[in-house]
Amino acid sequence: MFLRFFEELQYAIEKRTISEELVYDMFAYYALKAYDMKYKFYNEEDEKYWLRFCAFVNRMKKFKN
Repeated sequence: MFLRFFEELQYAIEKRTISEELVYDMFAYYALKAYDMKYKFYNEEDEKYWLRFCAFVNRMKKFKN
């Protein structure tokens, strides 16, 4: 459920119902930390099921820069 929350944020950004800047300020830290510890949430074979989460993390990394 934790990772799915970030997927929902990614979907909301794509649909422009929430600003990317707001999401970055409030939630990016937690998503980036979860991604760094992804072995606790899923393994490499399951990554295909978390494509939207990975897209969210990549988007937040780009926004950060």
